[in-house]
Amino acid sequence: MASGKETLRLARDTARRLEDARRPWLEHAREVAEHVAPDKGCFPGQSGPGEKRMGRVIDSTATRAAQIMAAGLHGGLTSPARPWFRLSLSDPDLMERGPVRDWLAACENRLYAAYRRSGFYQAAHALYLELGVFGSACLLAESDPERSLRFTCLTFGEFAWSEGSSGMIDTVARRREVPVRVLAERYGRDRLSESARRLLDKDQGDERVEVVHLTMPREDSVRAPGKPFAAYAFEEGGGELLSEGGFDEFPYLCPRWDVTGSEEYGRGPGMTVLPDVKMLQEMAKGRLQAVHMGLRPPMRVPSKYARRLNLIPGGQNYVNPQQADGLAPLYETRVPLAEVSHVIEDVRAAIRAGFFNDLFLMISNVDRSGVTATEVMEKQAEKLLMLGPIVERLQSEMLDPLTTRVFRLLLRSGELPRPPAELAEYAKQGGRLKAEYVSTLAQAQKMAGSQSILSMLSMVGNVAGLAPDALDKIDFEQALDELARSTGVPASVVRPDEQVAAMRKEKAEAARAQAQAQAQAQAAETSVRQGKELVQAAKTLSEIDTDGDNALTRLTEVLT
Repeated sequence: MASGKETLRLARDTARRLEDARRPWLEHAREVAEHVAPDKGCFPGQSGPGEKRMGRVIDSTATRAAQIMAAGLHGGLTSPARPWFRLSLSDPDLMERGPVRDWLAACENRLYAAYRRSGFYQAAHALYLELGVFGSACLLAESDPERSLRFTCLTFGEFAWSEGSSGMIDTVARRREVPVRVLAERYGRDRLSESARRLLDKDQGDERVEVVHLTMPREDSVRAPGKPFAAYAFEEGGGELLSEGGFDEFPYLCPRWDVTGSEEYGRGPGMTVLPDVKMLQEMAKGRLQAVHMGLRPPMRVPSKYARRLNLIPGGQNYVNPQQADGLAPLYETRVPLAEVSHVIEDVRAAIRAGFFNDLFLMISNVDRSGVTATEVMEKQAEKLLMLGPIVERLQSEMLDPLTTRVFRLLLRSGELPRPPAELAEYAKQGGRLKAEYVSTLAQAQKMAGSQSILSMLSMVGNVAGLAPDALDKIDFEQALDELARSTGVPASVVRPDEQVAAMRKEKAEAARAQAQAQAQAQAAETSVRQGKELVQAAKTLSEIDTDGDNALTRLTEVLT
C-alpha cells in the first residue's frame, strides 16, 4: 500500500492530468458562456462573485432560450409535479404478485419523498441549463444526516473528468474554494498548509483556499476490502492529504448532450448556436447605431458656433436670423429598420430552434382550431420524438445512475421497507431492480408502442363482427397491462393478476350461489302455485252438482 505522501503525489498528478486534458474545452466553454450564459462557468481570471458578467450581451435571446430549454427538460424528464419513474423487475410474473407490487410502490414513495426534501429538483434545473449551454454537466449526490440526501450542481470549470473502459465517466476532479476555518474544523489544523495556518493565526479564517476533491475507481478494490471508489481531498497550495475515503457507488452524475468520436466532453446546443448568437449581437449593435444615427445624425456646424451649441433634446440655441449658414445634417441616413428587424427576428428564431424552444413551447403554439385532443397529443408526441437520442443518453448517463445511487443510500440508512419473501429467490438468481421512466418525454418515446396496441385492438374489434373467434387471438388483459406500463399509470391503479383471479373466483361463487338460490325460490314458487291450482280445482269441482252426487266424490271413486 502506498504511503500518505505517495498517495498525495499520485492524486495531484491525476488531477493535473485531467485538468490539462480539459484545457481546450475550457476556452471554448468560456466563449459560449460570455455570449449565452454569462452567469455560468468558472474560468481563470474571471471576475469575483457578484460582479457583472453581461458586458458582451446586447440581445439576450440566447440566454432566455437556454433557460426555456432547461425548464422544458426539467418538466419533461424530472418534473416535481408528476411521477417520472417507476421501479420494476425483469420478471413480469413476479411483478404481478400483490406483496411485490406493494413493496415497489412503497419504495417509489420513499424515493420521491427523499428527492423533494433534498433539493434535487432545484439542482436538476441547474444541471439541465449547464448541459444545454456547455454540453457537459456534473451533479454530486451525497448522503446527508439531516435530509438523507444532498445534491450539488457543479458549473463548468469546477470539474474535470475522464472515461472508464465502459465509456462512462468514472473519474472526477473537483476544484473549489473553501474558507480556511472550515478546513481546520473538518480536517484539523495540522493537515493544512503553512499559508493556511498563517491565515488562521491572523484571524483571517474566512479567507478561501483552493481544495481539490478527486474521486476515482479503487484499483485494489477486488483484493482488499473497501469502497469501490476512492476519494481524496488535498489543498492546492500544499500541506498533507486532507482526507482519504471512498464511496460504494460513483457519487457524480455526468450527463453529456452529444459526444463526438473519442472525445470525453460533450457538445451542446450552446456551442451549435454560437455563430448565430455572435451574428445576432453584431446585428443588434448595428441596429442600435442606426437608430441613434437617425435620431442624432452627424451635424455640419459653422465654426463660429463652436462652444455655444446645446445638442441635448429640448436644448435652445440662439442664432442670428440674418445669418445664412445655419446648422444641417452632415449627410442623410435612411436605414430600413423594418427590414433589419425582420432579419434579426430570423436569427432569433434560429437560436430558439437550436435550443428546441419550438418543441417545449408547442403546447402554447399549437393551433387547436378544428382538431381533436387526440390529434393534438399525437402532434406533440411526434415533435417530442426529435429529442429521442438526447432522452436516451440522459437516461443512461444521469437517471439510471441517479436511481441506483439514491436507492442504495436510502437502503443503507434503513429508510426503505423490508422486501417481501418472494424477492429472495429472485435475488439469488441474479434478478435486479430497474427503473422505468414515465415522464412526458419518456412517454413520447413509448407512444408509438401504445398507439400500435390501440390500433390493433381497433382492427380486432372490426374483424370480430365477421369472425367472432378472432377475439380468442388477443390477450386483452395483457394489452391493458402494456398500455398502463407505457402510459405511466401508477401501479396501484391496475390490479395484479392474482387479485383479479381471486375477484373472479369470488364473483363466480357468488353468482353460482345466487343462481342456486334463485332456482330454489323458483321451485318453491312453482310448488306453491301448483298447490293453489289444485285447491282451486278441487273447490270448483266440489261446487258442481250432477244427479245429486258430488263430482268430487265421483272423481275420487274413479281415481281410487
